[in-house]
Amino acid sequence: GGVWTPIGDVTTTMLWINNNLSTIPTVTELFLPSVVCLVASLAFLVGQVEEDGSLERSTLPEPSSLALRGQVVFWSGIASLLVVPVFAEL
Repeated sequence: GGVWTPIGDVTTTMLWINNNLSTIPTVTELFLPSVVCLVASLAFLVGQVEEDGSLERSTLPEPSSLALRGQVVFWSGIASLLVVPVFAEL
């Protein structure tokens, strides 16, 4: 939860609104610990994956391209998430 989730967290939003949390210090202080957690998790999980050839036998259909309106919704959502910290700092 919190700052790094796509949907966001009510507590984080409330902290931003009350100026108890700002973007630049949060990113600079939490980036390295986040990378360490990611690398540690991936290092653990890589050993858990079994190569059994099931992907080659998969009968799933080929992925289709996303319709234009789906792309608009997707990129609008991504853009909206990215500008939240910018507007919070204004």
